[in-house]
Amino acid sequence: MKNTIALLMLMTIGCKKEGIKPPTAPVQKVITMDTVSHQAPREIKYDTIKHLSKPFEVNRILVYWEKNYVMANQGLSETFARLLNYKNKKRLIEVALDFEDHIDNSDAFYAKLKEESFADYNFDGFEDVSDYSRGSTAMTSVTGIYLFNPKTKTFEYSEELSATGVEVDKKGKMLTATNYNLHSETAKKHHFDKLGKIKYTEVITKHYDSIEYTTYEKIVKGKVVESKVDTVATE
Repeated sequence: MKNTIALLMLMTIGCKKEGIKPPTAPVQKVITMDTVSHQAPREIKYDTIKHLSKPFEVNRILVYWEKNYVMANQGLSETFARLLNYKNKKRLIEVALDFEDHIDNSDAFYAKLKEESFADYNFDGFEDVSDYSRGSTAMTSVTGIYLFNPKTKTFEYSEELSATGVEVDKKGKMLTATNYNLHSETAKKHHFDKLGKIKYTEVITKHYDSIEYTTYEKIVKGKVVESKVDTVATE
């Protein structure tokens, strides 16, 4: 070792005299590992717990509710209910549930779910289903209407009847579907015949601006047969 150091000193002195750049000791490369970015992401494990209601009849079909709890890493992630045909286990509809309902599996809860979900929304003599999906605001919440099809014995989503708010007038055989935004409120009043078909629709829109006004349209078979505008000046 001493001989090696002495040799390097002599070479350095000699290089200075000759104007040659002396040799340098080799540089060791230090490699650092980014242990944070290379860590494996945390695995999320999902599991579903199911609870079944007692069977009951809807439109002469024996059905039951299958309530699902979706667990993520042992914590509740989602709760929903499926309506199933008791005979063939076919899914007829899936509805969202309020988060606070996840702990209630009593008979009273399922009776309340049936009462709130089923109604004859198009007045054809068959029970239909509604599903309320709660949004971040009232304007983004939706009441979905699913009409019963007696031929297929299934429930089919109705774009026309679904809205933020839905009201039923049994006596007048009318369903009002109302949607809102920051500048207007639109109510569609659907009038039905005995077969559950829409005879005509009244569309009433209230506009909120520097001038408040209301527009009215009567629509029959997709055509506007009547329209008018009412204007009310605001301060």
